[in-house]
Amino acid sequence: MAKRSAREDLRRPVLVYVSAVAVLAVVLGVLQARYEAGRRPPSAEAVVRHLTETFVGEGTVRSVRLRGDVAELEVAMDGVRALPRDRAEWPQFFRDATDVAADRLFSPPAQITTPALGGLERVAIRYTLQGREVARGSKRRGDRTATVTVARP
Repeated sequence: MAKRSAREDLRRPVLVYVSAVAVLAVVLGVLQARYEAGRRPPSAEAVVRHLTETFVGEGTVRSVRLRGDVAELEVAMDGVRALPRDRAEWPQFFRDATDVAADRLFSPPAQITTPALGGLERVAIRYTLQGREVARGSKRRGDRTATVTVARP
């Protein structure tokens, strides 16, 4: 059997220690990045999507675009149970939906502090059903009711 020197005997514990410190540093770095990402406020688009989907239904907002003081949304009505079967009721339905969605964006809950919503002056919503546009709704801040145009069948 070959004798190991004292130097070789110390090398193994030092390598184990250095490896453990390196792994710990990586783990702490990942945890720190996750913590900081969790503390970052959501984007204005994410807030608009969330406020709208909590009313219309989860997964219904297909796109959100904030351009200056206008919020443009596309809402897919596929699977929305409240959609009236009778098309004669659609104008009132989409007017009410646009009113509520716009009012939620114009006056968000107090815990939501997104400056972009404070400067919002108009909400425009394009409603689709099975990929086809069925209605367009729009409401300006201060308007009593929304303006809605229902597409022809």
